[in-house]
Amino acid sequence: MRPVMVIRPVLAGILLALPPYAARTLVDDYDLARILTAVTGLGLLWGTTVLLTATATATRRQAIITATALLITAAVTYHLLILLAGDTRTGPGVAPVLWLAGPVLGALGHTIRHGDPRQAASAAGIGCGLLASEGGTLLIIDPPAELMEFFERGASEFYGPLHPADLIGLILPLLLLAVLATRHSLWKHGAVLLFTAATTTVGATLLWLFLLVVASHR
Repeated sequence: MRPVMVIRPVLAGILLALPPYAARTLVDDYDLARILTAVTGLGLLWGTTVLLTATATATRRQAIITATALLITAAVTYHLLILLAGDTRTGPGVAPVLWLAGPVLGALGHTIRHGDPRQAASAAGIGCGLLASEGGTLLIIDPPAELMEFFERGASEFYGPLHPADLIGLILPLLLLAVLATRHSLWKHGAVLLFTAATTTVGATLLWLFLLVVASHR
C-alpha cells in the first residue's frame, strides 16, 4: 500500500478528534453542549465517517487499513487533547472499542460498495445498527420520563423530560441507512436492510449494557 493511503486517514483522524473535544470542553450552554456532544459522539461521528470512507476504497484490505488507521489516530489524538487540557473527567468509554471496530466497519463499508445487492443491504443494516447501538444504550441508561410513563405511572417525578439530544444517536444512523440504501440502490432488499439494522441495534445495545455492567463490577 502506498504511504499516501495511510497518511490521508491519519490526517483525517486528527481532524475527527477536534469536534468531540470542542463539544466537550468549549461550549458552555447546557442544551447546545448536549446536542453537540450527541452529534459528535465518538461512536457516531467516527463510526459514520469510517463507514462512508470505506465505501470509497477499492479493495477490502485498503478499507480495513484505512478504517483502522483513522480510528486509532482519532482516539489517540482525542485523548491527548484531553490530557493536555488537564481534563480528568472520564470519557464516554467507547474509544477502546473503536480500535477493534475499525476492521469491522472497514469490511462492512467495502461490502456495501462492492458486494452483491443482498450482501450490501445486510452490511449497511449491520453498520448502521452498530452506530445506533450507542444511542440506544444511552437511552436505556438514562431514560426520559416520556418513555418510562409506559412502564410506571408518575415517572415524571423521577425522570427528566425527553431532550432532542436523546434521539440523535438513533435518528442519524437511520438517516445514514436511508442515504446508503439510496446511493447504492439497496431498497429492493429493504426487508433485509431494516431487519439487519433492527436486530443489530438490539444485539449491540445489549452487548454494550453487558460490558458496562461488567466494567462497573471490576
